[in-house]
Amino acid sequence: MRQASARTLYVHCPCRDPGAFRSIAVQAARLRELGRVAVIISDQVGPDRAAAPAGRRSPWHDYAITSPGMHRFFPHPLVEPHLDMAFVGANRSLWHAKAAILAEYGLEAAWWGVEPHFLPHAFFIQHPHLRGARCDHPRRSRREEFSPCPDCADGRELIAGMVERMRRATPNLAAIIFKTNDAGGTLCWAEAGYDGRNGPGRCRDLSPGEHMANFVGALHEGARRGGGDVQVVVGRSNFWGNEVYDVGRLLPPGTSLSDFGDDGMLSLGGLDLYPARCVVEPIALLADAAAITMPQTRHVFVHFRSSYDRAGADAATVEKAVDVLLDGATRPATTPLARAERLRQTCAAWAGEAEADTVMAACESLHRALRDARIAAPRFNLMYTAVSLRHLTRPLLFDPRRLTPADEAPFLPYVFNPYESVAREDYIDLHGGRIDGCAGGERGNPALLAAIAAVQRAARTLEAVAARGAPAAAWLNATAVSYRLWTFCMRSTHNFYYGQLLRDRHEQALARTGYIHPQQPTREGEGEILSWKALQRDELENAEELLAYLEQRGIAGLVLADDPAGQDTFTLGPAILDDLRHKIRLMREHWLDVEDYLAPPLK
Repeated sequence: MRQASARTLYVHCPCRDPGAFRSIAVQAARLRELGRVAVIISDQVGPDRAAAPAGRRSPWHDYAITSPGMHRFFPHPLVEPHLDMAFVGANRSLWHAKAAILAEYGLEAAWWGVEPHFLPHAFFIQHPHLRGARCDHPRRSRREEFSPCPDCADGRELIAGMVERMRRATPNLAAIIFKTNDAGGTLCWAEAGYDGRNGPGRCRDLSPGEHMANFVGALHEGARRGGGDVQVVVGRSNFWGNEVYDVGRLLPPGTSLSDFGDDGMLSLGGLDLYPARCVVEPIALLADAAAITMPQTRHVFVHFRSSYDRAGADAATVEKAVDVLLDGATRPATTPLARAERLRQTCAAWAGEAEADTVMAACESLHRALRDARIAAPRFNLMYTAVSLRHLTRPLLFDPRRLTPADEAPFLPYVFNPYESVAREDYIDLHGGRIDGCAGGERGNPALLAAIAAVQRAARTLEAVAARGAPAAAWLNATAVSYRLWTFCMRSTHNFYYGQLLRDRHEQALARTGYIHPQQPTREGEGEILSWKALQRDELENAEELLAYLEQRGIAGLVLADDPAGQDTFTLGPAILDDLRHKIRLMREHWLDVEDYLAPPLK
């Protein structure tokens, strides 16, 4: 077996409170028996609002201003005049506090971000020769943004200077991890660039690997100047065609590439149920943990992060996951029977011996149901549907054009679409395309609904076990809350998705004005009016049940902005209860709208 010292575990649990981070560090320290442990500490204190265009929201920027960029922590002096330095100072203070906590526990630090990250327009006006690739998405953005070019000497010096500052300020820095060609950073002439292959003419003829080698070389150079080289890991990035092979062959020593078929990399951790909080999925963790101690494993990413680092798991969830990982890694369960026995032992620790089989059955049901949901509706990513399309808090209406600006104010400004009319009228337009690929056809998804029901039943089981005095009762209850919130979100997305497909099929009816119902008897009405009413009714009940659940117990399980100003495309606002009441009221006020376009039954 490879020596533990040759293996590094990178723990990633976004956290903006040093006190809470200390609890995470305590759990991370337990993993040192498996190898070196470096904890990612590059969480920003919040989005970089100064980097977004003023006025109407630009959805792409709500990605990128939250993704960490080195210039928001350790900017080069040339960039400083163009930044909100109070924001930079707050980020750096949080970084230093976390690095100091890690040092107390003998842990190392790591940087994670999106690079080369876009820089302010004012910087490129003064230094136009450093303007690299356009990195924003034209179909999602209201303003173009550019990354710095690492293919000229000044560009490499800019990058190296930031890393030098970071390294000098962080003696226990062990690694720089980044992804590129996505969410705020793009290399010059990358095939996956959102605006096509683009960049300065001077570096057009370089190969993809040469572009990457120039950037990574600057990272290593800065680290060496700041006190000593560090490991560089290129995380899962957008490399199209055969680019990854050229990138992989030209990487300098001390650099690893996750997309290059490197079997030395392993990724595992908490289960992301955003906008619900992260949970432990013991069946997957036990299966994955056995690979940690394999001889070829060199980089293990242990993540407890919700989509795009919007939130991290709490300390109790991290503790339970570390328990499972240590058990699975030190006593690998390599057969289904061995994993089943280990799962039961884990469930007994959580719920007591008498309840172990009950909780084990619930865990197995949850594992199967979530797998079935991914198969039945692979494009239903709740970060995008429930949150950034605001399915959870907007009303499902046959004709949303009937709403007033005041009606729309709580949700429409946050819908992921740069075109207001499309955001209003198309419930499944996402990223400039449309959600598709569901297995349920055009009129509903029985397999998805069955999976939702199975998750609801399993969550009730966990709650019942907790109520009977399980050792980990509070944590089991919190886990059940996350799963229940997932069901509310997924049910809402089901209704909006199939409701929009129905609206598409009746586009001509929606164009009618002054419509009068035909008078011939009919059991089903005109078109699919009863199908619409079934979706409408289910969505109203879903909203009412969610409101009651949040009022009673579940609101702590949702990831919400701390204040109204923090609400954005990917983060629900703190007034979620009022938002749901508003949704319910609008749905009732517009309950009969569909009958102005399609005839109800005449019996």
